[in-house]
Amino acid sequence: MPYKPTGRPPGRPRTSTMRPVSIKLPEELLLDAQVEASLSQTTLSTLVRDGLARRLEETALARATRQVACVAIRAQVRQEAYAADQARRAAARVARVEQEGEAIRQAVAMILMTQAAIEAGAASTPTRGQAGVIAAIRRTLAPHDPNSVPVAAILAWCEANKVAWATPALVEQALVMIAQAQAAAGAPERSGPCREG
Repeated sequence: MPYKPTGRPPGRPRTSTMRPVSIKLPEELLLDAQVEASLSQTTLSTLVRDGLARRLEETALARATRQVACVAIRAQVRQEAYAADQARRAAARVARVEQEGEAIRQAVAMILMTQAAIEAGAASTPTRGQAGVIAAIRRTLAPHDPNSVPVAAILAWCEANKVAWATPALVEQALVMIAQAQAAAGAPERSGPCREG
């Protein structure tokens, strides 16, 4: 009678989820395992399964510990890099403040020299030196946009720094001279001198 396929696997149906595995053990280890199994009143297969499961748990724990250590090391490296970046930025800010302070000291020295020269020969119209002093004051008060400094702010600065020669008319004339010099040099101001009404 010919074989008729039924669509089911041949043989008895498999009801167990375990699969047989063949292993090789040294004789002494096998003897110790058999003695331990008899003392524990269990089978050799159960003893091997328990040992393998315990080994896998220890391996997983060691792997998790390594991962935690790696995360901690990465966090420490990032924190050190952030601290180094903050230190570099602080050093850059200190250097910028020192440069601005040096520029202010140079401007004050120029103003004092010009004031002494004006007191020696009281001039009624601004000289190129006075116009340069006005330009330095404007750069000191507004380094990013000197043209936005009004006459009142320049006069207040001169009064605070005891620059006696600065009058509204003189400052206005100096601002006009600065504008003319910049126009002649090919770099005109964006907006003309600010006048206080």
